Amino acid sequence: MAIVRRAFVAFALSLTISLAAISGFALADRTGTSSDPMAQMKGLADQLLAESRAPECQSGQKICRDKMRALVEAHWDVLEMARNALGVHWKSLDDNERHRFAKLFGNLTEAIYLSRANLSKAEGVSRDAKIEFVREIFDGNDYCQVNSYITLQGHDKPISVNYRLKRDGDVWKAYDVVVEGISVVANYRNQFNRVINSKGYPALVRELQERVQRVQASGEGA
Repeated sequence: MAIVRRAFVAFALSLTISLAAISGFALADRTGTSSDPMAQMKGLADQLLAESRAPECQSGQKICRDKMRALVEAHWDVLEMARNALGVHWKSLDDNERHRFAKLFGNLTEAIYLSRANLSKAEGVSRDAKIEFVREIFDGNDYCQVNSYITLQGHDKPISVNYRLKRDGDVWKAYDVVVEGISVVANYRNQFNRVINSKGYPALVRELQERVQRVQASGEGA
C-alpha cells in the first residue's frame, strides 16, 4: 500500500506541476462552458488520463513532451505562482526582475514536470486513477479553488487534490495545487525563504538555474 500510495502521490504531483495542462485540447467543446472552473478541470482531467495512455506518452517520445510543454504554458499562471512562491521578497524586485524570476521558476517546474512525463512508470497509476471533483469555492470573481479526490481501483482511501485557480478571460489558470493539505507553492516559498535569508536573492537565482540544468540533463525530478 505504501508503495502504491507514493506512486499515486507522484501522479498527483505531476498533475499539480502541469496543472492538468496536458489535457487542454478542445477544452470549451468538452466542458460545455468555458467560464466554469470545475467544468474546465473535469475536461482537463478526462483528457489527462486519456493522453497519458497514448503510445507516444508512455514511451516518452519528444512529440509528447513538446505537446505537454505548449499546453503547460497555455494553462498555467506562472507569474502568479512565482509571486506567491517568492512571498514578501517579491516586493523588493522591479518589474524586469519579476518577469525574469517568473520565467526561471516556470522553466524549473516545467523541467520537473516533463521529466515525469511518462506517467505509465508510476506503478501503473494512470491506468486505474479516477478523479472526482466535489466542490468549487469562489473568492470574488477572479479566484476559485476546485476540490477533488483521486482514487485507485481496489484502494479505499482517496488523495485530496485541490486546485487554486485564477481567471484569465474565460480560462481558469492554476497557480497552486494542494495535495493532501500540502501546498506546492508554500513548499517552494519555504525553500526560497531559507536561501534568500541565508545567502541572498542572487544566490537563489543561481541555485534555481543550476537545478534547471540538472533536471534537464538527468531527466529526474528535483
